[in-house]
Amino acid sequence: MIPSYITRQDLMDAIRRIRLDGVPANRRSRKFCLVKDGCHFPPKYAIAVAHHVRKGQFLPSYEFSGGAESNGFLSALGFDVIHCECGGSIGSVGYCMPGKKPFRESQTIEKRQLSAARNASMLRVALMFPQVRQSALFGIVPQGSYAQKPVIPVRSDFADETIDFVIFPEGYILAADVKRISSLRKLAEDLDATLLVGATDSSASSTGRTRQVLLRIDPDGKALHLYTKHSTEKAVAFEMEDWQASSALPTFDLSGVKSGATICHDQYLGLLPRFLAKRGARIWINPSYDNVVDTKWSAILRLRAVENRVFSLCTLHDSLQKPSKTHPFGFSPDGNELTARPAGTGNSRPLSKCTESGNIYIVDLDIGLLDGEFEWERVPKADDLSKPKPKRPPKLNARQPVRLGLFNEHPAVLGRSGWVAVDAPGGDIETDHGSVYLGILARDRILDAAECFRILDRASQTKCKPIIWNLWDEVPTDSAHLATLMLGRAIECCAPIVISGRDRIHELVELANCNKIPIRREIESSGEAIVDIGYAWGLDSAFKMVSKHLIGTMKHTALDRYRTLI
Repeated sequence: MIPSYITRQDLMDAIRRIRLDGVPANRRSRKFCLVKDGCHFPPKYAIAVAHHVRKGQFLPSYEFSGGAESNGFLSALGFDVIHCECGGSIGSVGYCMPGKKPFRESQTIEKRQLSAARNASMLRVALMFPQVRQSALFGIVPQGSYAQKPVIPVRSDFADETIDFVIFPEGYILAADVKRISSLRKLAEDLDATLLVGATDSSASSTGRTRQVLLRIDPDGKALHLYTKHSTEKAVAFEMEDWQASSALPTFDLSGVKSGATICHDQYLGLLPRFLAKRGARIWINPSYDNVVDTKWSAILRLRAVENRVFSLCTLHDSLQKPSKTHPFGFSPDGNELTARPAGTGNSRPLSKCTESGNIYIVDLDIGLLDGEFEWERVPKADDLSKPKPKRPPKLNARQPVRLGLFNEHPAVLGRSGWVAVDAPGGDIETDHGSVYLGILARDRILDAAECFRILDRASQTKCKPIIWNLWDEVPTDSAHLATLMLGRAIECCAPIVISGRDRIHELVELANCNKIPIRREIESSGEAIVDIGYAWGLDSAFKMVSKHLIGTMKHTALDRYRTLI
């Protein structure tokens, strides 16, 4: 029997996945095909994949039947099912007519299938993933920490793929490199696609210090300085005399979809992508330089995708001198990792598995996902995520332990003189390890980066260590879904995150070491938790990536400008 909890959206997600991954030879249909946007799919296999979307495991074929049961279920959800003997080969109607044999496996047919699978609701993005040192494809030769002299790819490197836009890493070229910008103009024209290219700009600062910028190159040859980086550079956008949020954080059109961009560590500044999303951005691009800590980058990029309801995309160089491998990143608005394939092939896999540098990876964005209703259950569970080994193992013994609990359904902290219950929005408590500010965010307000920033700002002003408490009347789902996103929030805020209902504390997410590696702890039903405020650094640390190179009053100016984004 087909479970009744499988929804039309689950089937749409399944169809999208089958388009990317194909149909196993032993799962082709015999007499019927599900038809969507001119493409054919095996009805029974589509239902099995939809169950995997919903529950994380395929529905065994012996538990339900094809024919009347499967076809009736799909028809009831508004899908078209027809008599067809093609096997569900994902081809267009012109190549997939009743009575025809299934496609033969060949590279030509594979490309035809990929082209047929694309429709108006899909955007095709190319992520450049070069090596920092000599590469057969790009010929990159390092010159300083950022300045690169890459061989610009040409149309044939994209294997005749139809591309909507291309993302290059941070610092890919020098902004003054007229020759390479000319080659990029030619590439944009040949692809009929917009290029977003990270560049090092030495002329952007009156002090002579370089800035990292993002260039936009359109098919008509126009080249535009689109964005200047706001963090971790010796010269950052916040110190520009004419800084205004509207011009420093522009939105722009990519194939009809409003988009926005930041660069690298800007992703830690949650008000930047939030500002872009408030202005209508549905795609957020954050090119980075080279090998990053996978745990942190994945956590932040996933959080940004969900809280802003955007697609988040990041590509970077692969430094062969660094011991850990890296890969491009991408997440959908429900927090699930995007899949990709090398240009010209159909071998899609999660971006975290795309570690072969020197490739151009193709990602298909289903824009229809942007308008779907948000469901917590679609966010991956923290305990199901891959767990890359951090550079340093977490320290499980609290250095500065503070006890937390619930009293009469209110968050409470054990202070020097006993338990102190706190009402929203929060309060200061003196503990044996110093003053803490407990900020309370009810329900899904935890998904608003501005609300979290206010807690950090309040704690900084009162010289307290921050603790963010996410309080639900009733936790909406398995708390592991919430913990997935709180991994990113703990890194961003440099503060512990507590997740609770009115009855008990469910989860604690905090930093485990000075490298800001987050750790999640499920709390037993005892109702109490111990948080380590030893790594609860708060705003001073969270904003240090911006202010560490700034001098004098500019540090305060930069923070005041950041506050205007709330």
